[in-house]
Amino acid sequence: MAWGYAHFELGCAKDVRRWIWISLLSCLGVLLLGALSASPLAERRARAEADRRGLVLEMGDFRLGWFEAELSRVKVRLKGVSNVSIEIQRVAVDFSLGSPRLRRIIAEDGRVKIFGKVDDVRSALLRWRRGQPEVNPPRQEKASSERTEVLRRFEVEWSGAFDKGDKQFVSGLNVERGPNGLRVGADLVEASRAGLSAQIAGSIFKAKSASFDLSQAEELGAAEMRLTYNAPVPESTDAEKSPAEQTSPRPTASPTPSPEDEDAPASDDPDAGLKDSLEKDSARVARLKDALTLLRENVQTLLPPKAQVEKLWLTYRRGEEKLHVGPSLLHLAKEKGSLALQVTPRGNAKGTPLSLALTVFPENAPVAMKMTIKGGPVSLRTLGVTEGAFGLSGVSDTQVSGSFSAELDQNASTIQGGGEAWIDGLALDSPRLSETLVTFPKLALSGKGEVRIDGTLLKLEEARLRLGEAAFVGAFEMEGGEAFVTLKASASAPLVSCQALLDSSPRGLLGAAEQMQFEGTFSLDVGVEADTRKLSDMKVRWDFKNGCHVTKVPVELDPEQFRRLFRREVLGAGGFPVELTFGPLSSDWVAWEEVSPYVEKALLVTEDGRFFRHQGFDDRAIESAIRANVTSGHFVRGASTISMQLAKNLYLSRKKTLARKLQEAALTSLLEQNFEKYELLELYVNVVEFGPGIYGLRQAAQYYFNTTPDRLTTAQSFFLASVLPAPTRRYFEEDGSLSNGRADLVQRLLKISHAREALTDGELAEALNEQLVLGQPGTLPQTEGSTEKDTSGPGDGGEKSPGVFRKDSVFPELTPKDSINAPIFPAR
Repeated sequence: MAWGYAHFELGCAKDVRRWIWISLLSCLGVLLLGALSASPLAERRARAEADRRGLVLEMGDFRLGWFEAELSRVKVRLKGVSNVSIEIQRVAVDFSLGSPRLRRIIAEDGRVKIFGKVDDVRSALLRWRRGQPEVNPPRQEKASSERTEVLRRFEVEWSGAFDKGDKQFVSGLNVERGPNGLRVGADLVEASRAGLSAQIAGSIFKAKSASFDLSQAEELGAAEMRLTYNAPVPESTDAEKSPAEQTSPRPTASPTPSPEDEDAPASDDPDAGLKDSLEKDSARVARLKDALTLLRENVQTLLPPKAQVEKLWLTYRRGEEKLHVGPSLLHLAKEKGSLALQVTPRGNAKGTPLSLALTVFPENAPVAMKMTIKGGPVSLRTLGVTEGAFGLSGVSDTQVSGSFSAELDQNASTIQGGGEAWIDGLALDSPRLSETLVTFPKLALSGKGEVRIDGTLLKLEEARLRLGEAAFVGAFEMEGGEAFVTLKASASAPLVSCQALLDSSPRGLLGAAEQMQFEGTFSLDVGVEADTRKLSDMKVRWDFKNGCHVTKVPVELDPEQFRRLFRREVLGAGGFPVELTFGPLSSDWVAWEEVSPYVEKALLVTEDGRFFRHQGFDDRAIESAIRANVTSGHFVRGASTISMQLAKNLYLSRKKTLARKLQEAALTSLLEQNFEKYELLELYVNVVEFGPGIYGLRQAAQYYFNTTPDRLTTAQSFFLASVLPAPTRRYFEEDGSLSNGRADLVQRLLKISHAREALTDGELAEALNEQLVLGQPGTLPQTEGSTEKDTSGPGDGGEKSPGVFRKDSVFPELTPKDSINAPIFPAR
């Protein structure tokens, strides 16, 4: 099937191929008539005959010898068909006085060019063919069958057959047809469409009959075939890029945010993301039915009982990364109305070869198509996988085995399948996964699923993943209606020993945390049910039982180090790594007792509303994040707590990897176990970044407001907390005043804190009138007639005139009934 796909121009109908062949024969017939005429009359005779057959002929040199003729630089076009042109460098004719009169025709170094879509070319050739006489009338059929016709070194190029940029090309095409049958070969066939490309080298076709009928082939095959799929590469987000690749380099402040930037709604249609997550297309079923018809009526009927490709290579490419599988033997056979294709690796496997079989059944069978993969264990090297492909390491030692089958129903509407697989010795060296090589214990996967071709159903049942002694179970179902989508998803990790879970984790994934020892048990049960017709009724289940307790920790992770001087590598003001000293004895350290009480209130609003009620992981924030992400259809919100952010700041690098998130979870438990809550807050405000090269609250208070942490006012405290998600942006105007967008956000945060009863009415009123000016400690506006700057601290009374906050800003008045104890900036 794949051989036919590439060799016949990627699915071009057989009538197009036949008409191209007829036009070539018409061209040769015209040239023969001209060659048999006297030299002065040859060109005129040939042109007249060409015109009679609907051809436009141009000839270069003509030479007539003893029972032979030779023409060079021949150009032929079909009348009314602008899509096809033919050029032949040399045509030689041998003839005799007996029968057949024309003994042999040899055309060499030809080039056939075809332009336009398949349907357009087919229509043009059909119109041309209907207006032409028979090329081989009955009285000439016998002579034609006894004549030898040869094409050597021809090229066929088709531009724009399907999409712009697709390529269909044949080089080194050789054809010999005569009394002994037909032989066709090509050095190289290239075809591409919609990201899929095929290359076939050394293709050959032999038949006893002189007609080009694949079903009569004695031999059909190719020496080598390469099939490549080029997957689309999604554009990386700015957060995924390195600092040098980001659109706004880290040292450079971003433009002043507008109010829309600070507080824009996610979408006019809040459930649009989930509704659009299924790529529904009802026309897919019709296209697949057409493809099955093409296979059964065109390809299958044309193919001989057997055909094969000696070496088949399959390649998956995504950007600069590529994965090869091969070489394999491709064998094709017809039996009892079915077309069967089997791919078997040619490598020396110790176990049962891992093979793929695909069968296309006739219309009266229970199913239309079936695919099976089974065998092993075999190494990835045996399958032809190269070292380093997609981060794979040690491919010679990685063993895979399994059994999988999938069936397409006769309506071409649904695919159902399932199976299991085992992978032993897998190792990955991927910067997206971890900064170090990750090796996995024996992996076992199983499950079954169902997919509707029109995209209205994706279903996975009984999905299981086992890593050593740890097991995970899951299910997923997303179904789409006319204008809605429903979702059901669940995952669970049954009760397991914390130490067993650690021992089962891939080596290299947890870094130094792998040397920790735990006691206790762990379990997880999470699920979500949603319907876009009523997202307010979404059900989210998050049952996380973390009974793990650290009993042993390596020296480099010992939390006690943070009770004394310690050094950390951070990014300086210029965006370059620098090493700074932190700890209670450092010059910039500020004890929690010396911090304004409004800093705590601000952090609870912006970062972690349930900080004092969780043990490092906020179940409610996680549930809220799940709701937000399900509603949007992609990740828009995280559930990072202050403890989790502190673990990242104290222990981990800035590189975003999956390993980093897992290490963060283990280290968060470690910190929560060893520090009181206020000790964690003290550590947090002393190590986090408040601006380019500004680390710790003392530096932040001095830089922004020329004051000390204990004298920070309410509005100043809330401003400093608001910059933590994006500390390197610019928030003040050239004259030192706070930008309108940031002023609006701080105002909103203050109202939320008041609604949660963290601020009194008086504190809120006073804070709303504060005037934040870069470098100035006095943030309360002057009273009328006053000549001195107000430097009063938080909570000082007195009447205040309106500050610089925009009075046209509109925020909903929040009440305790409406408020929730969730952070405002949780997506970290």
